[in-house]
Amino acid sequence: MADPKYANLPGIASNEPDVYETSDLPEDDQAQFESEELCSDSVERIVVNPNAAYDKFKDKRVSTKGLG
Repeated sequence: MADPKYANLPGIASNEPDVYETSDLPEDDQAQFESEELCSDSVERIVVNPNAAYDKFKDKRVSTKGLG
């Protein structure tokens, strides 16, 4: 507790960390919604498996030969 003026008040736990409560939900618990932009025919949705992508590119290198 940063402010010592609250140290002797009853019901105040001065030996515990401060806790701040909010009505906001964590990102994982928030409702998922799709904006109109993402539902457009001009937007292509691609499902990517991160493990498969990693396996595909894990031994690849980028060459700077011929640049600059």
